[in-house]
Amino acid sequence: MVQLDTRLLLEAGRLVDGSNVHCLAEMIFAYQQAVKLHNCQHPGHEKYQDQYELTLRRYVLDRHLAELEHRILAELRHANELIGKSAKLQAKSKELDRIARAATKNKCST
Repeated sequence: MVQLDTRLLLEAGRLVDGSNVHCLAEMIFAYQQAVKLHNCQHPGHEKYQDQYELTLRRYVLDRHLAELEHRILAELRHANELIGKSAKLQAKSKELDRIARAATKNKCST
């Protein structure tokens, strides 16, 4: 007996949007039917046909990877912005330190 992977179904359901609703609904249905037909020992389905499950898993994984890549790029852009701000602050700090040392030196020599 094969159990439906409820986590996979939930993850797939979270990915549904207007652009993929029909395609994803078809993949989910095919996976559910493959499990049902196998569990009922329907002729021709005595051996579990996992290609429908694998197709759905691949789709979910590809979408997760695409989202991670998007997040990584966004975080890299943000990190580069922070590096730039940090470099500017460091330059300002050095300039203020130089000014403070010069002022202290001038004050001590008068």
